[in-house]
Amino acid sequence: STQSTGEHYLSDFMDMNEFVGDVIHYQPRYKSNPTSFTCVEDEQQLLCTLPYNQVHLEKKQMKRTLIGLVDILFSFVFDHLTNCGEVSVESGWNICKLSSQLSWLYSPTSLRESLLLSFSRALTFPLYRHFDFCIRVLEDLKFIVSQGRPLILKCLLGVYDIFRKHEFYYLHNNTFIKDYCLWIQSTDERSIRKLMDALNNLSLISKSDLPFPLEDFESYIELNECESSTATDSSCYTSSSTSEYTSSESESEDSSRYVQEVLVCQKENENDDINMSCLSSAIENVSLSDKESVNEEKPHRPLIEELD
Repeated sequence: STQSTGEHYLSDFMDMNEFVGDVIHYQPRYKSNPTSFTCVEDEQQLLCTLPYNQVHLEKKQMKRTLIGLVDILFSFVFDHLTNCGEVSVESGWNICKLSSQLSWLYSPTSLRESLLLSFSRALTFPLYRHFDFCIRVLEDLKFIVSQGRPLILKCLLGVYDIFRKHEFYYLHNNTFIKDYCLWIQSTDERSIRKLMDALNNLSLISKSDLPFPLEDFESYIELNECESSTATDSSCYTSSSTSEYTSSESESEDSSRYVQEVLVCQKENENDDINMSCLSSAIENVSLSDKESVNEEKPHRPLIEELD
């Protein structure tokens, strides 16, 4: 449904850097070393099991065959990039689900229709659903077609090997893949070059061409991110202003407390000065009274009288 597709698309769109980004930037072996298009030993043994038959097609049949080839190659490249060049237990399911030709026996009538169906199914069924990932798959598909029949045959043998190990999907080998493997070996290179020219001249597929409101989904995410960032900034400003206000309050309280302590100390010092002055005056009074009492007890007599 559109709701489940939108939720999954939103999740992958938000996790672009964490998961989908690694898959999009993966460099497959056929790009890192494009000269290694020769079939390995297992693929050569697989070719030996196929009967050698020259397939001759009419012009209309050739067009449908080339369009179906794009449909199958898109599914294979999508699974190859998703699993980073490995084959998983879901590889057969991925290829069958993404191909309209293999999933429900529908043959697109045009190259653009085939790619639109592949994009739509790639945004509906598999694990990673991202428009940029579909664009990357299309770029790799163009690269494979540009390299000619050897690399195309190698990809078709990869699909054949995946299907022949499955309990149900091996029927697709007898129906489609085996004939494609025989046809690609005997077809003319001019038909492959025509297919490459048609892919290059094809108008770019945009999000508005698909049956999903992808632009609305992405604008919804961007709007939420802007609101969350605005809320975060406002909360940070509030917390900073609150902390500044609290610190200013604490500083004012500290300063008032310090002033009070200073006033108390000054008052105590004044009291101490008063006490000291009282004490000194009392001591002086006591000393004067003592002196007067001594003088009264012992009056001064002349020296002559004292000798007598």
